[in-house]
Amino acid sequence: MIRVPAYPEPADFNARVRIRGKAFLAGTPRPNHTQWKSNNYWTLSHDQLYKLYRGICVYSASWTSRKNGSRLADNTSIDHFLPKSIHPNLAFEWSNFRLCRSQLNQRKDDSLDVMDPFAIDSDWFQLDFFTFRIEPNPTTTKTVRSHVKSTTIRLGLNDEGYIKERIGVLKQYCVYGVPLAKIERNYPFIAREIRRTDFDTALKPTFARAFGRSGLRN
Repeated sequence: MIRVPAYPEPADFNARVRIRGKAFLAGTPRPNHTQWKSNNYWTLSHDQLYKLYRGICVYSASWTSRKNGSRLADNTSIDHFLPKSIHPNLAFEWSNFRLCRSQLNQRKDDSLDVMDPFAIDSDWFQLDFFTFRIEPNPTTTKTVRSHVKSTTIRLGLNDEGYIKERIGVLKQYCVYGVPLAKIERNYPFIAREIRRTDFDTALKPTFARAFGRSGLRN
């Protein structure tokens, strides 16, 4: 996870989403699941969010495909950072929307222990290139380190699938010569860590040789 910008709401957001959502909440102040699903006006912002964030999931900091109606891990969805079940008044507020992978949205669910990518410092999350796991920056405070760990665990950012994804990205960079600029467009967290660790000088030659053997093939 890295810090991402909080873009201002689109000019048509109030008319398309907020007004309709408030009208719904005026008559149904504590919606149940079915009622939310029937009045999910926030989905009208999905395309705008996707374009603004260039398809980058704010929690995994990885490019993710856009497909309506899918709950697959590699499709995007809109997360309500403050859960609408707890804060229904924020269900139709642009400032509460986060573009993320459907899988991570499901894992986050109604929890409140995930850090906000709009508010973190970019160096709080770091990548260990020897394990491909995300770890907290050891120089931060104990509170920040604890929050980074709880966020990582809640979202499953060190699950096997995400580790394999990072290995695949590094293999593309070290073996197949994918430019760092492209890595940065699609995987900004990994690109940031490549620069932070002086990866090209310290690790890239070793990784290029290792990826040529069976031990680190994706």
